[in-house]
Amino acid sequence: MVFGWGKKKPQQNEVNLPPQEKQITLSKVPDIIKEIRSVRIRTIIAEINAFRNKIIPNRETILKIATELEHDTLNVDDMDPHLKRLVLRGKNEVISIVKRECVVNLPEINSFDDVQAFSVVISKTLKKIGDALGRHSHVIHIFAKKYAGKLKSDLKIMTDGNDEITTIITNQTELETKTEKILGIINDISQS
Repeated sequence: MVFGWGKKKPQQNEVNLPPQEKQITLSKVPDIIKEIRSVRIRTIIAEINAFRNKIIPNRETILKIATELEHDTLNVDDMDPHLKRLVLRGKNEVISIVKRECVVNLPEINSFDDVQAFSVVISKTLKKIGDALGRHSHVIHIFAKKYAGKLKSDLKIMTDGNDEITTIITNQTELETKTEKILGIINDISQS
């Protein structure tokens, strides 16, 4: 058929074979679990390093946005003096928190403990920046509109990456709990 709309004919090598059963003795289970853990940890470290490499440019972009905001006057000279103080206070607080949080060194990731430490650092950074932007959201959205959209999009990318990291850590913790339970059951069986 033209353009592949017909059914694909199975090749001779693709014959449907029934799944093969494999028996594993209880004495081999700990070694298999150890291998699964090892492969999973290496995969997690590689995935988190990829997230780390995505987050670093986003932090630099947020820092550049804060620097641009710092140099922008926001036309406060034409405002009421009370409103001017509120705008400048909000602007300065957001800038100082963003600058302080975006220069924090991120830990290198070589083990699962490093992954957890990285998650804590990124979570704290996002929380502090988010809290500052939340407190001064009216100032940013009304008087610094062009910066609000940029900050929102870069923070969204970082938050999504952090959510993925949290999910990976949760899955690994559940895997560790289940494997410990399996090893405990095997130990009980061998003792009885």
